[in-house]
Amino acid sequence: MINEHGLLAIKTEPGKITLIENPSVILLRAAGNYVELFFDDGRLLHRATLQSMLGKMPEYFVQVHRSYVVNLKHLKHIQSELGRYTECIMSDGQQIPIGPQFRSLLMMRLGLQSED
Repeated sequence: MINEHGLLAIKTEPGKITLIENPSVILLRAAGNYVELFFDDGRLLHRATLQSMLGKMPEYFVQVHRSYVVNLKHLKHIQSELGRYTECIMSDGQQIPIGPQFRSLLMMRLGLQSED
């Protein structure tokens, strides 16, 4: 899906393919058989599953919840509640939940936890 020039090709409607520079993608959100791609200036809907999209994204895209994949380049900070990290705050201000089963992967990708 991402070509050698770093462009992401998204079928946004019948007969139309939109090319996007992948660093401009802030996050992906599952929406049934579709994935919503969020940008600073809007969002697009693409017919694909979250897992299939994640497999085609660069390594700085990390799944943090069963419905969300975030671009680490757009992650501003992580908030904790009662000592557990529970939310990602993105560059556009969105608050994205962190699922318990994805927390350690996120921390490893940020270099805050070693692989055991």
